[in-house]
Amino acid sequence: MPLSTVATLPALFEQSVDRYGPRPMILEKVDGAWKSFTYDDVRALVHRCAAGLVRLGVKLQDRIALISEGRKE
Repeated sequence: MPLSTVATLPALFEQSVDRYGPRPMILEKVDGAWKSFTYDDVRALVHRCAAGLVRLGVKLQDRIALISEGRKE
C-alpha cells in the first residue's frame, strides 16, 4: 500500500511492521544491558495493549489519551 493511501496512525504502524518485521525498531535498557526489540516484538505489545483496553470496556469511537515518554510500551 503506498504511503499516500495510509489514513491513520495504526494503519501506518501496521504497514511499517509488515515491511520491517524482523528488523530492530527500538533499543531499551533491560537489567542494565541494551536490548533490541523488533517491529514484530512491538506489534505484539501493541496488540496486547489494545486487547487490554477492549477488556476494560473501551469501544470503537471512544476517546482515550496516552501520556508517555518515547518507549515501546
